[in-house]
Amino acid sequence: MLAGQKDEGRCRRLPKRQARDGGPDRPRRDAKKADAVPEPRMAFGDRRLTSRDVAALAGVSQATVSRVLSGSDLVKESTRQAVLRALETTGYVVNVSARTMRSGRTGVIGVVVTHMTNPFYPELLEALSNAIHASNHRMILWDGRQDGEADAASAIRERAVDSVIFTTATPASRPLREALEQELPVVLVNRSLRGVRCDSVTTDNLAGSRAVARYFIDGGRNYVAAIGGLRGTSTADERLQGFKSGLAGTGKGGATLVATTSVDWSYEEGVRAFNEILESRTVPDAIFCANDVLAFGAMDAARARGFGIPDDIWFAGYDDIAIAGWGAYDLTTIRQPLRPMAEQAVNMALHRLAEPGRAPQRSRLTSELVVRGSTANYASSAVSAAS
Repeated sequence: MLAGQKDEGRCRRLPKRQARDGGPDRPRRDAKKADAVPEPRMAFGDRRLTSRDVAALAGVSQATVSRVLSGSDLVKESTRQAVLRALETTGYVVNVSARTMRSGRTGVIGVVVTHMTNPFYPELLEALSNAIHASNHRMILWDGRQDGEADAASAIRERAVDSVIFTTATPASRPLREALEQELPVVLVNRSLRGVRCDSVTTDNLAGSRAVARYFIDGGRNYVAAIGGLRGTSTADERLQGFKSGLAGTGKGGATLVATTSVDWSYEEGVRAFNEILESRTVPDAIFCANDVLAFGAMDAARARGFGIPDDIWFAGYDDIAIAGWGAYDLTTIRQPLRPMAEQAVNMALHRLAEPGRAPQRSRLTSELVVRGSTANYASSAVSAAS
């Protein structure tokens, strides 16, 4: 450009229509995207992104953002989607420490579990994880065999978690009893403790095992045996008690209980227990096992000794884990409703947080007798085991 000339290009104005349409340097806005959350026009720099920024981007109040984050049902779906898009656009992450300081809640529920080699517990854990996630909480897991019970009890006292769900509680659990004495928010699932006031969810073990006994008698079994679980646990004690009462209470002459044994909840103990039962004078024609894993071990031990299943011996278990339906075992068993158990346990934990002084709740859910080929070549069926 020569000195003295005017820079007409620099001073020139765009026509009104061109400016309105966006001009060559401003892409025209697509009308179809008018409802989309716009790109953020704010520069946050080094400061921490807050829910107020998300609210501004979504065009809603900060309280609405909080309701969406907490899973409240009091938000219209269109508003919820707008907030979710804003959250995704900004990459907003909840400041857990700040929320804990304001509300006194961590949004975390702990779970204590043992015997993870028993497939029942991973299946229960999956159900609990789903229920906890659906309640907009996070889950933390402790191994009960590695001081997990003590660590979980400490975490509640220190307010590192809101509540803890115990899946394998026993009367010998000192950390659990101390937590309950201090009225900390604890829930038992698949377990109950006598003389202890706390929230708990189980199935009706007495009715379930009683249904197995009656099924054996209706099927013409004359000499039966029982392989019980770890003595002193509510599940083992109740299942053995229910089975014995079922044998005695049919009024049909019943069946003779030729042997009982109580062992730990493992495949190897099922093998050992079956071989021990064979030492009795009478070989049973039906055996009830207090869980499916014990039944798997006993069935394999029976086959190794030349017995046919179900031709020589019927077998029934308890839990109905996925392997029970596999062709290698095709096990008749009592099905536990894991999803309802988990959902009730989480609801109890949340209600306890909302009303710390309320009376303990105890829930016993109905189970089902699932008939398969380990007892008779009937078509598979499921029958309520309610007493």
